[in-house]
Amino acid sequence: MACSMPQSWPVHGSPAVIPTVIFVMRMLEMKRLHAAEGFTLLELLIVIAVTGVLLGSTVMVASTVMSQSRADAATVSVVNALSLAREWKWTGHEWAE
Repeated sequence: MACSMPQSWPVHGSPAVIPTVIFVMRMLEMKRLHAAEGFTLLELLIVIAVTGVLLGSTVMVASTVMSQSRADAATVSVVNALSLAREWKWTGHEWAE
């Protein structure tokens, strides 16, 4: 015995199916919009933790670069002073007392 569908069964494209499809699509769209309204607490905590790690490493690198920059500036200052003294000696200038 074959199973047959009743005559009132909605077929794809029939007027009874179209409002149902539209309703389902609207519900899915509302659900998608509702889900995109904010962040969860876990997501916020992860972002804060990653930001803290990046900020901490940046501060450590910046302090190393600053101290190296000061050392380089002091070295350049000493080299310039020695060059100036050598130049004054070669040109025969006398040091002011």
